[in-house]
Amino acid sequence: MFYEDKTLESYDVLLVDVYGVIKGADGIIAGVESTLKKLVQSGKIVVILSNTTQKSGAAIASYERLGIKQNVHFHEVVTSGQVAYELITAGEIHFRSRPAPRKFMVLGTPRKELFVDSSYVESPITEADFFYISTPQLSEDEVARIPQNERKELFGSKLFAENRYDSLSIAPFLPQLKRMHELNLPALNANPDLIVLESDRLTNSARYVIRGGSIAQAYEQMGGEVLSIGKPHTLVFRYVLDLLASRHGIDIKSARMATIGDTLGTDILGALQASKEFHVSIDAILTLTGVSAASCNQAIINGGSRCDVEEELQRLFEREGITPDKVIASLGFQ
Repeated sequence: MFYEDKTLESYDVLLVDVYGVIKGADGIIAGVESTLKKLVQSGKIVVILSNTTQKSGAAIASYERLGIKQNVHFHEVVTSGQVAYELITAGEIHFRSRPAPRKFMVLGTPRKELFVDSSYVESPITEADFFYISTPQLSEDEVARIPQNERKELFGSKLFAENRYDSLSIAPFLPQLKRMHELNLPALNANPDLIVLESDRLTNSARYVIRGGSIAQAYEQMGGEVLSIGKPHTLVFRYVLDLLASRHGIDIKSARMATIGDTLGTDILGALQASKEFHVSIDAILTLTGVSAASCNQAIINGGSRCDVEEELQRLFEREGITPDKVIASLGFQ
């Protein structure tokens, strides 16, 4: 099951996730910068494919601040936020329940960059046609309204020079979601990731906190309608394939491609679905960093033998019903 040295040499194109693969809570994962540089130097086309509400340009700037540079460590960046932005700008957001929506409201951090060049108008909840799932964080005023004994599900983080609070669960957002459901509002989600590892600057620790995918999942379980853009949904892979063909002259039908990610339900499932839907070869490679390290009961980072880790992974694959084509310990080991 494990593949270590030279696993990536046989591929022409690599689609690489960011959080948990390139970057951890404390910065770039050991060895990854060197691996990416070698891949680019050897002629591979490296595309960073990330679930984030950032547009691609903003994402590139954030990576470069960490020392990961375009045309040195990667060629292209495609974010779920960029794909969503282009659909929003083109007026192509449609829901079964609201075929031609025009008014939206924001749940979470009030970031509206994806809508700035569009005809969609922000409105109060009672006038909205849909709601946009931004980063699910709470303001200080919102936290103050939560009973003290329930605040253990929150921890503080600093965002955009403004105090906002990440959440360890969806509980603080359930009243808002119930209200949205009462109004029959569909949701737009531009980050299908369920969780992400974030650094808590107040306690100098790192914990998994919820992201848009957790909110979307909870809303769907209530019976709400959600349009999600990003991995594992194949629209974002279609965008990447078109980019590879138009900008790099890649024959996607014959190219040997692989997705490298740490999450079965987004990175791995997305690659498997895209391969089948578009009749292309995209191997799904799971790296045992980030979410997958936590998912297999810490076996690998607690020093378990390869056999221990493989047994834990097999149980994980059976439980999730998703099996990658290959497994590597870390992109930094390649």
